[in-house]
Amino acid sequence: MILQALNDYYQRVMESGDSDIAPPGWVRKPVDFIVVLDPSGRPVSLQCRQIIEKGKRKPGKAELLPNIGKQALKHTNSGVDANLLWDNAAFALGFGKDGLKKLDSFITTITFRFPEPNESIQALLRFLRAQHESQGTLDLVLTSQTDREALASGAPVVTFSLSTDRGQLLCHREDIRQLYETSASKESGGPRGVCLITGENDVAITANETVIKRVWNAQSSGANIISFNKRAFESYGKTERGGENSPISKAASFAYTTALNHLLRENSRNRTQVGDASTVFWAEREDELETAIPDLFGEPPKDNPDRHVDAVKALYRAIDTGRLAGPDGTTRYYVLGLSPNAARIAVRFFHCLPLLELAGRIKQHFNDVQIAHRESDPEQLSLKRLLQGLCLATKTQPFGDIDRLPPNIGGAVVDAILAGPNAPYPHQLLNLAVVRCRAEQDVSYPRAAAIKACLNRSIRRHPQE
Repeated sequence: MILQALNDYYQRVMESGDSDIAPPGWVRKPVDFIVVLDPSGRPVSLQCRQIIEKGKRKPGKAELLPNIGKQALKHTNSGVDANLLWDNAAFALGFGKDGLKKLDSFITTITFRFPEPNESIQALLRFLRAQHESQGTLDLVLTSQTDREALASGAPVVTFSLSTDRGQLLCHREDIRQLYETSASKESGGPRGVCLITGENDVAITANETVIKRVWNAQSSGANIISFNKRAFESYGKTERGGENSPISKAASFAYTTALNHLLRENSRNRTQVGDASTVFWAEREDELETAIPDLFGEPPKDNPDRHVDAVKALYRAIDTGRLAGPDGTTRYYVLGLSPNAARIAVRFFHCLPLLELAGRIKQHFNDVQIAHRESDPEQLSLKRLLQGLCLATKTQPFGDIDRLPPNIGGAVVDAILAGPNAPYPHQLLNLAVVRCRAEQDVSYPRAAAIKACLNRSIRRHPQE
């Protein structure tokens, strides 16, 4: 259900023409350096695309780059799984640890994908082979010491361009795109079967899932929702055949992983962080409330402190005026909470609800926590401010240090909100509120709201007690 919903979301966004999501066979990655070559393959210049702020280097502008497998987001550490026409400086230029081995893999990948290279690919291969023979090939254009040090680490992403193309990346040339997409469509080999997501029969099954990135506190290089790395996790007769343990077509695997990475991307309006649960929201079709719902749970940004209150008011107004009683109210919304679990990602909760029902459950939560307060207090408590009220305040954290709370409590509260008006809040919420009131001899606004909400839920669940 989760993967199918993400696959449908990818198809919906692609049909809408959203330029922020990558089309099949491509990945959107920041490019740090571009090596500009002349038609003979000699380096003409080196363009640094990184953004330098306060002495620190930040990744450059994101570009569409060829995606030929899992290594697009995470290498296997084998040193022989290079990307196509782009990679980090270790693979693309041979810098850093095992640089020559990785550069050799980079060259091999190009010659394998383009067995009959055109003039542009031949120019790149001439440069790469010269670079393999002598690391000094770039010396004439690598004049900046800071750029040299950055590349020497092997980490920056590097791609290429021809001086005759006026800044166009080599992989974006029309002839190169056609060659790449044609070779990708002719890929053969590997297992075939029935895709568990689309139901298609006799399709190529993906061997490895692309990693999911930006799940809070997960591995920085990315982690997986689906993976099989021990015999105990594998189906009978599927030893060391990970893809066949959960057969998903290459197209569907690309779609759902790309969609989830798109939802989790930096500055996404579809995500919010609730404790240790990286939570994303999306709808089966485009709706104006799709990106407003995260504002109901997240802390408003400093440049717009009223965003949370405005979102709550908009939700109340939509329900009270019957705005959600029509077709919009039947639109299904999905809420997925993810938390780190070593090299994997754990699904903390998943809810699929019509918007009218989802909005009603969220409204009930705000009704439950509503309580008389001073005029200087916020009209509506965000979830973060509610949880901060359960913590000991410090000079650096006047509202309470939320990091002192159990990391799973935020996700548990959201799960309870979305489970329905009779679903209990986690017992920790009431316990922490009472303990903090007793310890400080003070019943603050957030603590009183938390106690009232827990009692409201308890009374609805057990009205006879």
